[in-house]
Amino acid sequence: PALPARPLPPGAARAEVPTLEPSGRKTGPAECYAAAKDQTQFPPLLCAGAATAAPAACFANAKSQTDFPALLCSGAASADGPMACFNAARDVTRFPALLCAGAADAAPVECFSASKGLTDYPALLCAGAASAAPADCFKAAKGLTNYPALLCAGAASSAPADCFKAAKGLTNYPALLCAGAASN
Repeated sequence: PALPARPLPPGAARAEVPTLEPSGRKTGPAECYAAAKDQTQFPPLLCAGAATAAPAACFANAKSQTDFPALLCSGAASADGPMACFNAARDVTRFPALLCAGAADAAPVECFSASKGLTDYPALLCAGAASAAPADCFKAAKGLTNYPALLCAGAASSAPADCFKAAKGLTNYPALLCAGAASN
């Protein structure tokens, strides 16, 4: 069920968006906020950390196609990347918005397809992936740890598995140490 809409304080919806740089140029989050303020009740959640107004543009494109446009578009670097991924993912997963959140292109779908049969949670393994590398990492980590999906989620290579091998015995928490590793 949707949360009931709460009215904003008088004048808040039309408030001037502050500029955040001394030069007067708006920064990414402010540009995104200005573009999103009339589209969603929570533009700060959509635009936090944005480099441009892309999340707002993505949100505008996505809101008619998914119940989760903010999830899909938050963190987007382009207006079109998450939607391209979402459209490709619709036929392969029940969770296309999760798989394609902030995606630059359809690479998470490629990873998802390569991960089918490896794990019961390919959407979690491949969310935000830039290639099929998380699936390759998962294959390399299987048998090393009980949680290869956690170790390899979003990996850019098999480096987390290599790091795990090198760190085993050095720490009680090699998976924690090596998740997201770029090299061992």
